[in-house]
Amino acid sequence: MSAGPYLLAATTTAPNVIDPSQATCSTGTGGAICRWVYEASGSQVAADVTLWLVEKPLKIALIIAVAWSAIWLGRRAIHAFVISLPRYNPLAEAVVDAREEMRGRSIERLLVSILRFTVWFIATVMVLGILGIDVTPLLLSAGILGLAVSLGAQTLVKDLVSGVTIIVDRRLAVGDRVDIADTAGRIGTSGTVEAVGLSSTVLRDADGEIWHVPNGDIRWIGNLSERSARIVVDVRVGYGTDLRAAKETFASAVAQVVEAERYREAVLTAAGEPFVQELAADAAVLRTTLRVERDRVDSIKAAMLERVAEALAEAGLGPALPSRTVHVRERAQAS
Repeated sequence: MSAGPYLLAATTTAPNVIDPSQATCSTGTGGAICRWVYEASGSQVAADVTLWLVEKPLKIALIIAVAWSAIWLGRRAIHAFVISLPRYNPLAEAVVDAREEMRGRSIERLLVSILRFTVWFIATVMVLGILGIDVTPLLLSAGILGLAVSLGAQTLVKDLVSGVTIIVDRRLAVGDRVDIADTAGRIGTSGTVEAVGLSSTVLRDADGEIWHVPNGDIRWIGNLSERSARIVVDVRVGYGTDLRAAKETFASAVAQVVEAERYREAVLTAAGEPFVQELAADAAVLRTTLRVERDRVDSIKAAMLERVAEALAEAGLGPALPSRTVHVRERAQAS
């Protein structure tokens, strides 16, 4: 009989007791600040206001700060990684430094772009979760949309993949002179590389025209920007000429050009000893070769040909000229 009033009192006073488990901030959408306000004030409204005006903004600000910090640290790590990459120098020449620097910048920009996209995507998903937005349908929709876009934009995806391959494999760099060919090996565009992007490569041809070449269409690349290039000089000497004297005169004339002050620094390897390259129908072909800086090829070769022609003429060993024998048959006149 005496237990009834106590049970009735407990039943009637239970609704007035503050229960933190009933607060919005205790259902997984809030945190310590929200629960503390609710327990201190007993007001659900104060707890909700604290949740939306204090706690959630603080969490979002913290996520943004962490994202910025991750990008800043990631950029420094990427920069250190790019600097540590080995330099590709097949000819052991110091001139490749500028080209390698351009390649390093391209790789660094690519990696930083990927880092930024990844960090901000994760940060956006976390912020949406804090705001109470269910990101699962959003992620599923984004996945389906990405699949549809990738199927509909296969050319763009191919260009992007090819762009990454071109940059990483050192196929092109800004300032290179290149010949770009298709799958059949036919040269389609030639010029100087102005920019190497993820989707296309920009070339400027000899006429100054700008070409935007999709990276996915680039199959064969002839890079003309290596420092050295080979010069081949051929001279035709008649069979009645003293070959030994012709070879000595030929070598002397080439040496005069190579040792000239204006060409000396551009010559990378000495000219080889002249040799008989071919026995043509009307002459013997003498040849010599040497390697020079690529941007001086035309001027050095022109100087060599001019000096060789003068030297052979001075020595009375003029180059053989193509000859043709013509047979004339007279017809007997009818009487």
